[in-house]
Amino acid sequence: MLGELNRVLAAGDTGELFRLVLPYAFAVIPVIIVVHLLISLVFRGAPAERKRWNLWDILIYLGTLGCVGGLAATSFVEVLRHGELGGWPLFLHMCGAGAFTAVLPLLVLSWAHLNQFEVGPATGKTAPAKFYWLPKLMFWVIVAGGIVVTMTMLVSMLPIFGTDGMLVLLDLHRYSGLIVVLALVLHLYGVAVQRMGLR
Repeated sequence: MLGELNRVLAAGDTGELFRLVLPYAFAVIPVIIVVHLLISLVFRGAPAERKRWNLWDILIYLGTLGCVGGLAATSFVEVLRHGELGGWPLFLHMCGAGAFTAVLPLLVLSWAHLNQFEVGPATGKTAPAKFYWLPKLMFWVIVAGGIVVTMTMLVSMLPIFGTDGMLVLLDLHRYSGLIVVLALVLHLYGVAVQRMGLR
């Protein structure tokens, strides 16, 4: 593994480096989940009261999961199998990108107020929160990563960057997309843990 990594770094092949990093990035998620579960079970307190989801919340969440899942499937699978994204998978990826570009602002407008972190001392009785710290944190990672993912491809369509600039934008797009997918998996896990009353 280290020999192959050294070869890729020496060659400066950022696409091949991404292909090498991808499996390890996904291997980290189960480790984080197991560690969090163990901590949650050991330091388990009384489950906090949480707001219920309405139909709009469910539709926005399912739309986000569907878009990000489709984008991940069309890109990461192809990169792992063939080393690049092209042909029909690229076409499907671009269609999913349009859907994600529409869903991301709806997600932000609908959920930003539910994912605010309390800063400073509590003043009086507050309404129950919808999420605890892990889903809140992952929400903001998804939003920030989603903005980078979207803007890197939109900006790359403008004739202001040369080849080197386009390659940098592509790398930013790849890694921020990976971060969005990993954050969404952790968000889904956080929501599931919360529903089971572990947090």
